[in-house]
Amino acid sequence: MTDLDLFDYSFSDNLVALNPLKNKEQAKMLVYEKKSFVHKKVGDLINFLTENDLLVFNNTSVLPCRLKGIRSRKTAGKSAVAISVTLNKYIEKNLWSVFCN
Repeated sequence: MTDLDLFDYSFSDNLVALNPLKNKEQAKMLVYEKKSFVHKKVGDLINFLTENDLLVFNNTSVLPCRLKGIRSRKTAGKSAVAISVTLNKYIEKNLWSVFCN
């Protein structure tokens, strides 16, 4: 197992938000509170911040572009390796930054 395998998980398709909410303050937020996780709304975020907190904003978006395949080599061992490539960022015509595993 590689370190990246620790981040693999599966979940039902109905748990994936395909479109943003009209009122983004109603989006769900998971909060660790009193030694357990509770579901809150993003509009409640201000209630959980303290004076010394730092907010970091991520304006990236998910590209629904994962390519899966099998790399095979016609060598003495004839080994085949499963690969997965996720397109990360468009650079220019036919050139992308990708994540591979």
